[in-house]
Amino acid sequence: MSGMARVWLYADAEPHISAKTASLTLTLHGAKGDVALANLEQSAPSRGRTFDRFCEHLCQVKDIGALHAVTVAYRALSNDCKPWMLGKIVVRISSTGMVDVFRTRGVSLEPDTSLHMQADLTWHEDEYGNQSASPIASRPLQWPGSLIRDMVQEMGRDGMRHQLREACLHEVLHSVDAVLSEQVQRRTPGTAPYVRAQATQQLPQKRMALNL
Repeated sequence: MSGMARVWLYADAEPHISAKTASLTLTLHGAKGDVALANLEQSAPSRGRTFDRFCEHLCQVKDIGALHAVTVAYRALSNDCKPWMLGKIVVRISSTGMVDVFRTRGVSLEPDTSLHMQADLTWHEDEYGNQSASPIASRPLQWPGSLIRDMVQEMGRDGMRHQLREACLHEVLHSVDAVLSEQVQRRTPGTAPYVRAQATQQLPQKRMALNL
């Protein structure tokens, strides 16, 4: 299954770079494989130009699964090639509706260099532009191995288990409190949960007399 990849390129400064002096290849790395968008400077963008402050490309891509990283290859075609102050790249895959943001963090791309970036932000966007949090099943779970290793070395395995157990207990108790509170309000006339429960069960609602 294939789909469209919408790619937005944002530069931090006016580059004044010509497509005759530099070439650009963007490789998308997904859970199912990679796809290279070669020579973007030669394709016709839907908005802007490739090396302007803003540019939008629409590209037909194969199914690569959940996108997790991109690699930018900036190549010089002449001696007049200048550094490119790329700010960020935003990619939306139409088949999944997932949008990923990749930031360069102020790194200037020198001619004949490549830059590999991990996704900083991810969210879901439907065909109407409505945004929502990334679904849990949209990409494989990736543990921050170095962070967990450092925490284990600092606290010890027993301390790590204790902290995880306390965090899980806190979440469970919070959920239990919410359920109990909802149940109490369902039995209390005049509260919103009570009214909803009465309406759901198609029972007549009791009117409360107010003594003014």
